[in-house]
Amino acid sequence: MNSQEYSDSLLFLALRMIHRHPLSLNSKNNQGNTMLEFAESTQFNACREIVKVFRLTPTRISRTPFPTLLQQLLPKQYVDSSVFGT
Repeated sequence: MNSQEYSDSLLFLALRMIHRHPLSLNSKNNQGNTMLEFAESTQFNACREIVKVFRLTPTRISRTPFPTLLQQLLPKQYVDSSVFGT
């Protein structure tokens, strides 16, 4: 598995967890930071794709079907019409 596939797999897992628990986007760690604040910090150095996921709102997450989120946020080669239809 190359690093891009690894990153895409992590992105998929993050989307899946957040789609199941959208209010987790608002939770804070011990230092009082949200996931977005932590991901944007230089200490964490998250990839821009994961930061995009953390910028989603719980409302958008809960109103958007999971396949649609995947199509919007994962690279096309991993999410195509043969998997999800038109």
